[in-house]
Amino acid sequence: MTSLRTAARFAFIAVVLFAAHFLTYFVPALSHATFASAPALAVGVAVLALAQHGVVFPVASALPAPGWARNAAYVWLIGDMISDGMQLGGSSVGQYLSLRLFVNVLAALWIIAASWRAPMAMRIIGIFIAWDLVAYSLTA
Repeated sequence: MTSLRTAARFAFIAVVLFAAHFLTYFVPALSHATFASAPALAVGVAVLALAQHGVVFPVASALPAPGWARNAAYVWLIGDMISDGMQLGGSSVGQYLSLRLFVNVLAALWIIAASWRAPMAMRIIGIFIAWDLVAYSLTA
């Protein structure tokens, strides 16, 4: 199991990587790049996406959450990484985005479960973020 101090470092790295990847959604050449359409861009975005999820594994391991919630986090991470591979490989937007949005609900379950045991401010923020993620996943 990862220590909380180490998990906090990985969480900070994840925030930076998620923010960088989030910016790619606003650049059409990056957001829909595939290996067939723009290999260098697609591989760069895929590596960023895989890295941002990879650093969350130690965070999921360290945060106090029930086993089912931790498993939901792992399935979310693996599912999202698979959807990144599907995008890189040229799957249709509908295919890879459906998987990505579905597993985001699992991420929300983990966030709620992990936030439930946190101090009040973190609990409120975590629950808000989780519900926001569910709302986005169901309406996107």
